Amino acid sequence: LKMINLLFLFTCLVVCISGHQFDRMQSTLIEDMEIEKELKLINKVPIKSIHYAEVISYPRYDFYNGVSGTSSVYNVKIRKGQSSSAVMYIRNGPDSTSYIGMGWHIAPDLYNDDDTHFYVVWT
Repeated sequence: LKMINLLFLFTCLVVCISGHQFDRMQSTLIEDMEIEKELKLINKVPIKSIHYAEVISYPRYDFYNGVSGTSSVYNVKIRKGQSSSAVMYIRNGPDSTSYIGMGWHIAPDLYNDDDTHFYVVWT
């Protein structure tokens, strides 16, 4: 179970800011919220699913000197059997194993609490 949660952690939400592609991801989120609202209006249970979004930015130059980002969590409440996370990372090319990432994860089944856990990983 821990391995599944860790794999889920890395495949949940990957965000690297990039112009017009971010707008497309935002419109999908709005559409998902509208569908869930309509299902609630007709007393249907919302569809249980995993939402994954990824935005890839390719460099205009040969290298980057740094990366920064902001991720906010406002006391997200989830129940046993649910999990929520976000991660931002930078890596050295699509086939590279050089990876630096940071994020947060809420997983009551893994941590036995509903607190937000911050993490940093690198290879």
